[in-house]
Amino acid sequence: MNIPKLNAETLLHPGEGMPGDETGSWHRMRFSPVRVEGTAWHYTDAHGFLGILNTGQLWATASLALNDTSEVAYGEQIIKSTWKNADKSGLPQPCIDFTNAVLDFEFDDFAADGLFVVSASLNGDLLSQWRNYAGTDGFAVGLDTGVSLAAAIPQGSTPTELPPVTEPNSAGMVMIFNPRTPPGQLFVLPQWSQVSYDEVTQREQAADVLSDTVQSTPGPDAWATRTREWPAHIVGARSFLLTAAALMKHPAFIDEREVRLLSSKAYLGDAEQYRVRGGRLVPYVPVATSTLGAWQANDPSSLPISSVRHGPGSDFRALKVAASLLERRGYPNVQIDRSTIPISL
Repeated sequence: MNIPKLNAETLLHPGEGMPGDETGSWHRMRFSPVRVEGTAWHYTDAHGFLGILNTGQLWATASLALNDTSEVAYGEQIIKSTWKNADKSGLPQPCIDFTNAVLDFEFDDFAADGLFVVSASLNGDLLSQWRNYAGTDGFAVGLDTGVSLAAAIPQGSTPTELPPVTEPNSAGMVMIFNPRTPPGQLFVLPQWSQVSYDEVTQREQAADVLSDTVQSTPGPDAWATRTREWPAHIVGARSFLLTAAALMKHPAFIDEREVRLLSSKAYLGDAEQYRVRGGRLVPYVPVATSTLGAWQANDPSSLPISSVRHGPGSDFRALKVAASLLERRGYPNVQIDRSTIPISL
């Protein structure tokens, strides 16, 4: 296996990543989730499909309630072992100490503080997805990933922190958060991102996010005297590490071709809601078409549904009913068809 070489040269990369310089010029970070282009297929049963159309919302499920309890733990192992095996000679000691402090946490425990996930697939007619999430009479809802989604602010909620409001720069980019004053809790930028299954790719992503962690050591010219600033930066660094871990899965699941919309409660206030599934309480946050920038939505409208596929157990009558429902809920031009998988499977 071609594991990427991780040492001081690859970790420091002057001029890339954070913290930039003392004048406020912040550089692009190395780790960046692979964004999804085109359609993401969200599989759900008839009850979920009706809820999506009635509310104009998706439900992002709390990570601690996902079907696979090893989801985040797998990525945690990849990232921590990559750091353990890195050649740290040549790294400034404060950078090593800061990164060790950042990594001294259980990813699952941190995720339980507010990581939420909407799962989908790049494949709109996949047997395992029908079986596990939608049933033979369920639906695969095709979502246009070019339209921004965000967690919805509950009515009456007043967030204690507000996202920055900035004008686009000459490159059309806006500040998502101020790197000097990131949110005080776990934060994840909501966007459709691809899940990685190949271990070499995962190790490369781990190297990138660890490089960002090293470079986010408060400084950059006075690391040793600025340890008092570490607590304010640790939550931000851990948020990026958790984002990377949540987008890694064991190679055995590669056929799922999963993509994820990650979300958190940052800038939302008391956004968490609850439903019952399999006799258990499941926390979730509603996700809607973004109306307030990258972080928030407060006026749910039509979701970016581009197409719908009915399960392999459906028939002509079921298709007609679903098409009528789509039209009545404001989606008259959305194409709906039926799975081509033989029901005998």
